[in-house]
Order: sequence, then structure tokens, then C-alpha cells
Amino acid sequence: MKRASEDLNHFLTREYGIHPVEIVGLDNGMININHRVIAEEGDFVFKQYTLRTPPQVAYEVAVLDRLAKSGFRSPRVYRTSTGKGQAILDEKPVVLLGFIPGRPLKKWDVKILHQVGRMLGEMHISTKDMKLPAVDRERWSFPEVGWIMKNGVRRILALRNGINTDDVDFMSAEYATLGDLERLPIGVTHQDVKPDNMILSNDGAISFIDFDNVYKDVLLVDLATTIIWTCFPDGKLVKGSLTALTSGYASVKPLTKIEKQLFYDLIRFRLLREALDWPMRFSTEKALSNHRHFLAAYRSLIKNKKYIEKIWKA
Repeated sequence: MKRASEDLNHFLTREYGIHPVEIVGLDNGMININHRVIAEEGDFVFKQYTLRTPPQVAYEVAVLDRLAKSGFRSPRVYRTSTGKGQAILDEKPVVLLGFIPGRPLKKWDVKILHQVGRMLGEMHISTKDMKLPAVDRERWSFPEVGWIMKNGVRRILALRNGINTDDVDFMSAEYATLGDLERLPIGVTHQDVKPDNMILSNDGAISFIDFDNVYKDVLLVDLATTIIWTCFPDGKLVKGSLTALTSGYASVKPLTKIEKQLFYDLIRFRLLREALDWPMRFSTEKALSNHRHFLAAYRSLIKNKKYIEKIWKA
């Protein structure tokens, strides 16, 4: 362990010209290994990817660079001594980011959610018309989820203990009634703006982190993703939270006619996808709990359809 730390110290000094004083391992996700690096030159996060390719990392770096230029509160990418946005360590791409002080968002109110909604709109405006290459990502897009719902979901989920097959049939039937979501406007999306990926600073400002899944997709997927993670505590819709998020977003980036028409169906899609995603990929108690939570949230959503449709008519 000491040897690995010494190797990383040497790598950071050689590649980035910084001199670490302390290196602390952070909670690692599924697609990267993170270290906080406290150096003579400042405070950083060193991220080593386990699944992403250099082109995918270059895509993320380009988006973060664009956001930094616009003043958006997100991690800053530091260049290597030769001016590159990423380096290679142990045959894996790595980046050095500025550390954002604060704590993950654990509690929120309508004021905070309105701010988050505004930030989502600002992020989409800041990255508008970026010319980025197509990259392969784990997308769970509309056609892919649709194929699973139609062809394999009952058989696959039946293998998980605790899954109710009636619920699976309900999910498939509901998915078949969604509108044509592929008609929605696309752009650069974060894909995972939820409380764990929002840092609240001591002054009350919020920053978005963890842009690992960034790619071009339906823009409103970002808003719907935040909604499903913040507006359904205990599986029940909190109308004020939903209104705060949507009004914050629309105050910066007004929705198009088709976005207003399909907004309700897009939230339905995200809830169904999340209820499908967890037990499809994991066989843990948490996966089963999340599956049930998002199904309950879905049922709460459809009970409030008229309220949601009125949001854009007010």
C-alpha cells in the first residue's frame, strides 16, 4: 500500500508537476477509482477510470472545459505538464480535477430544488451546439429498454428472489403506452444529477460532480432523472418539489412544445427504467428495495397525471 502511494506521488509530480502532501482514497464507483490529493499546489481529485476508454474520457473533459469557461460550478480539469487533458496510468486513462469542498446534498427544500433546476438549464445552454464525436456508452436508451420490456424482462426478473411477476407485467404494459420519446430535442446530458452527485458548499451554493456518463441524449432526461431522485420520498410525489425543479429549469431554458407534451411520459420512462435497472443488474437487497421504491413512485406519478399536465398550462 505504501509502495502504491509512493508510485502515485511520483506519477503526479512527473505528469502534473504537483507535489502531494497527502493522498486519501475516496468512495469508488463502478467506473473509476478516486483519490483526494492534497498537494503543495492545491487540493485535487485524481480519477482513474476502470471501464472508460480514452475517447470517452476526452468527451467528458471537453464538456467540463466548456462548463468551466461559462462559469458553471463543476470540477475543473487540470492539464498535464504537456498540456493534455488526460494521462495513462497502468494502461487506464486518468484525469486530475479540482476538489470541490462541501458535502453531498442530503436534505433539500423547494429553494434548493429551484436552484438545481436552474443549473440544469444553464448546463444545457452552456453545452449547446458542442461538436463532439459519438462515443459508446451504457445508455439504457428508449429502444433498448423497450426491447427488454417486450422480449426478456419477465424471464430475467423472474430469476430474482422477491420480484412480483404481476409488477413486471404491469411495467411492460405501461411501457407500451409511452409516447414517441425519440422526438424530443437532444444535447449534451449529465445523465446522473441526483443528490449524491451534488455538492453543497458552506455558502449554500451547489456544484454538479461525476460527469462520467455524459453523452448526447434527450435533454429532458437530466431533469427527469433529478425528479425521480428528489420528488418521491417514500414513493410518493411531493408536488412542491416537482414544481420547484421544473420552474427553475424553465426560467433559464423554456421548454419546447413537444417537450411539454411528452414531459409526463418521460418521467414515466425514467421511473420504469430505474425500477427495471436495479434488479436487472444487481441481486442485492438494496436493488430489490429500489425496484419497489420506483414502482411505488410510478404509481404515485400516474395518480397525479392531471397535476403534472397543468404545470405547463399555468
